Amino acid sequence: TGYLSEVGDVKQMSENAIKLLSDNEKLEEFKENAFIHSQKFDLPNILPLYECLYEKLQTNK
Repeated sequence: TGYLSEVGDVKQMSENAIKLLSDNEKLEEFKENAFIHSQKFDLPNILPLYECLYEKLQTNK
């Protein structure tokens, strides 16, 4: 869903940003992948997982 940079490597981060801003096709690809990835955390998908976890925690008291 994006480029990775070492923590604190501002040069690498800025190069990645410039690379992305210069390539509309790559930008659209990253945007689409980010949207797809974000759907895993959408409320209808994540809520049942939390409910299951809370039920397990309640029964283990």
